[in-house]
Formats: sequence, C-alpha cells, structure tokens
Amino acid sequence: MLNPNAENTRAASRYWAPRRVGGSDTTRNGSLELLRVLGAFGIVLFHANGPASAIGYAALPLFILMSLQLQSGRGDLERRFWRFLTPFIAWSLIYTGLYTAQAVATQQSVTAWIAPSMILTGPSLHLWFLPFMAVCSTLFIMFHDPLSRLSPTRISTVFALIGLPCLYALNTDTLPGGVAQWVFGLPAVLLAPLLCRHMIQTAALHLVGWYTALLLLAVAGLSDGALQLGIALVVLFVANSVHIATPPWLSALSALSFGIYLIHPLIAAVLARLPTGLPGNSLMDVILIFVLSCVGAHLLRSTEVGRKIT
Repeated sequence: MLNPNAENTRAASRYWAPRRVGGSDTTRNGSLELLRVLGAFGIVLFHANGPASAIGYAALPLFILMSLQLQSGRGDLERRFWRFLTPFIAWSLIYTGLYTAQAVATQQSVTAWIAPSMILTGPSLHLWFLPFMAVCSTLFIMFHDPLSRLSPTRISTVFALIGLPCLYALNTDTLPGGVAQWVFGLPAVLLAPLLCRHMIQTAALHLVGWYTALLLLAVAGLSDGALQLGIALVVLFVANSVHIATPPWLSALSALSFGIYLIHPLIAAVLARLPTGLPGNSLMDVILIFVLSCVGAHLLRSTEVGRKIT
C-alpha cells in the first residue's frame, strides 16, 4: 500500500543519467556508468528490504558523491538547480494525486497523510534526494572557486567537526523524518570535494583514512550512515581509477537510473496490491521491481515530458 510515512527513514544530475546511447563511448568512464546501474539496483534493494539492504543503501551517498564531484562553473547553476527541482515538483504532484485518490477510495481523510516533514521530502519520502541535491548543487557551483582551493586537510577537518556528529545523530534515532534524510546526506556532501578531479590524487591518503575510520565506526555500532559512506568512498575511488569504455547497452541502462529511483516505489506499491502480492524480503522481488522500474523509466524517457522529469 502506498504510504509516505512507512518507508525507511534513510536516492540526479546529468552525470547520473547520461544521454549517449550510440556506439561504444571511450570518452565516458564505463566504470562510473556501471556504478549508476548498480546504485539504482541498490536503492531498490534497500526499499524492498531485500538481502543486504543496508549495503544497498550505500548507493545514496554514492550518487551524492558522483554528482558533486563533477560540478563545473557558475554557468551551470540554473540548469543544475532545475535539473533536480523540476522532477521534484512533477513527482510531488504525481504522488500527491495517488495518495489523495487512495484516501478517497478507502474513505479516509484526504489530508491524513500530510506531515510537516514534507517541506523537506515532498509527499513521498524517497523524493527528499531532489530538493537536497538542488540545494547542494547550487551551493557547490556558487562556491566552486573557494572549494577548489581548499586543502584536503581543511576538508577533512570540516568533515570531522560536522560530518562525524551527523553520523552519531543518525544512530540515536532522535531525528524526525525529513531531517534524518538530510542529515544522512550531509556527510557525503562534506567529503565530496576530496573526490574532485583536480584533488583526488593528492587526497588519496585522506580518502583511505576516512574509509578506514568509517568502517571502524560501523563496526563500533555507528553503522547507520558510516557503513554506507565508507562503501561509497571506496567503490567510487576505484571506479575513478579504472577507466573502461562504455558499450551502448550500459549507456542506455545507466540513462534509466534516475527514472528507476523515482518510479520504483510506485511499481512496488502496484505489485503489492496484486492478488498474489509480494512475499517480501526476497531477491526475486527486488529483481522484479527493478526490471519493471527499468521498463517504466524507459517508457517515460520515450516522451518529451518524461525526459524532463527523469
């Protein structure tokens, strides 16, 4: 059943959803394209509560890091802002309509599902990523020059002062819905400058150090946030270091990743309403939702309006 408040409280840029689908592309890093596909699957795995779902949710900080590490100059500011905000507005209207229709059909109050946290997340909790990234992308572009001049040591210091307390707060279960999602994403934002192209080599030691520290924090009990960020750091560092060509099928599938993220809760809700339902917590459920989400995203992107919101 569709329920904006029942989802776990913890998933878009042109780099997340590349456009090229022609012959093999040697200019784009196929390792990053593959990560986008695996990341989309990881988000579905997490929301479907499939096997190793906590690891699957590493896709969220991964997508944040991938988007922000490729920020360019101020000329991109308006385009990047609307690249996130337009889908947020469109999908907020879609989910609002669905929740309202559900309330009418079940003879419930049409406002019963509305909560103050929707200021940060919209009507469906997974949409929080869009306004969050609209804000973060805008700030990264506005402060591109000073950020590019920061040393790895200063970036690490800021992360230690702000990012680590955020990870601790996530594990106290005291953060309300909406706030928890933004706090979850903030540590990845703070570490993103270390993965910028001009800095990644000089910041390698810092990245390895934070990767080790985050995994130790996860083992010590602060697994919510620390585990996912640690995994995201290491896989993205490896992908940036291993450049492979991008075959057409991978480019096409990678282009669907944003749409998969946006549509998969709707696909899961429809499947759950079928007479057979979903047994839940199985890998087959995750694969089915993922495949149908790929089809749905592809159909959306085959239309002009759909391309603008995915």
